[in-house]
Amino acid sequence: MTDNSPPRPSPVVTVVAIALIVVFVGALGLLAGMRADKNWDRLVYLLGGLEALVFSGAGVLFGASVQRAQAVTARKDAEQARTDAQQARTERDKALRAGEAGRALHAAVATKAERERQEDRLGGRPDDEGGPTSDLAELAELAERLFS
Repeated sequence: MTDNSPPRPSPVVTVVAIALIVVFVGALGLLAGMRADKNWDRLVYLLGGLEALVFSGAGVLFGASVQRAQAVTARKDAEQARTDAQQARTERDKALRAGEAGRALHAAVATKAERERQEDRLGGRPDDEGGPTSDLAELAELAERLFS
């Protein structure tokens, strides 16, 4: 038994449940042989109490098996869910970092483009084509469309 497995019924409980089942089967055989007895209806009445005990014992034996299987399945599902959640967190963190990097790039390009425009207006650099058409200006416009 591992640390994560649900507890098994004690050996005493198992032996008692099996003994009850054996006694019940024996009682059924005895009653089948005593069908002609005048006290048969009383014996059947007593069999009802024994039947309740036997089904309780069988429930302990088989219920533990079913519960154990369900617990193992639930643990596997929970572990898979934890793995999926961790993967989703990792992907989210990557996306957040990429978004922050993109915004930083946008800000840098916009700043550089603004400086270039100011230099052009102040006459620091002659504009050969009559307007701000440099690659940096195009990048600034693209970044503005993407991040605004």
